[in-house]
Amino acid sequence: NGHFRHILQIAQNHVDAVGADKLDLRIILQGDGVDFLLWARDNFDARQKIDNLKLEGVKFLVCRNTLLARGIDPDRELYDVQKEDVIRTAVGEIAQLEQKGFQYIKP
Repeated sequence: NGHFRHILQIAQNHVDAVGADKLDLRIILQGDGVDFLLWARDNFDARQKIDNLKLEGVKFLVCRNTLLARGIDPDRELYDVQKEDVIRTAVGEIAQLEQKGFQYIKP
């Protein structure tokens, strides 16, 4: 999927430009965006890139409302989603992060 590859490249470019030690990058997935981790589960290259980004401190967060609405079990169907990666609502998380000074970038 070209769009998903593009997201991974943008994230890596951002980490490379700013420096992992100076960056707190969170990729928030909701709605159709959750398909990103469905795709990654069966894509070796994507898994490697996600793993590398995680090693550099990037967090991939998944909307619980989306999981419930779509009947997705993150433990079995998504790539490398831990309990702490599931957030209550994507919109609420984005709003809280913006209040803390985070910037919202939608690729």
